[in-house]
Amino acid sequence: MIVITFTAVKTERESLNDPVHADFRDYMDRLNEVYLNHPALWEKDYEKQAFRWISEDSHKTALFAFLRNAREETVLNFTDRRRAFRHALLKQAEYLMDTHAVHAEDEAVKEEVMMEPYQGILFRIEQ
Repeated sequence: MIVITFTAVKTERESLNDPVHADFRDYMDRLNEVYLNHPALWEKDYEKQAFRWISEDSHKTALFAFLRNAREETVLNFTDRRRAFRHALLKQAEYLMDTHAVHAEDEAVKEEVMMEPYQGILFRIEQ
């Protein structure tokens, strides 16, 4: 006796409507939009002076912060714990993008930002 079973397989088009896929697509659309509209993220990519670490003790906390072309600051939390990030530059910053959508783009940046596990935040530094 031969038994044949069939399982439903989603087509690529059907997968696009899946909430997880849609969220990821929206995230990538937003990331591309931010990247294209903020040249400091890609200008002078191969020049040493375009990049500057601003967190001295990253190796201890796994909370990395760097500045691109003195205008865009990125903070990344590579741990499974919440971490506080404090820096003088935050006083003149605005949110551009938050990987966890915890902070709204029009929300005021405070002197200290709580970083969720594995969260990344991109700020624009007002000069």
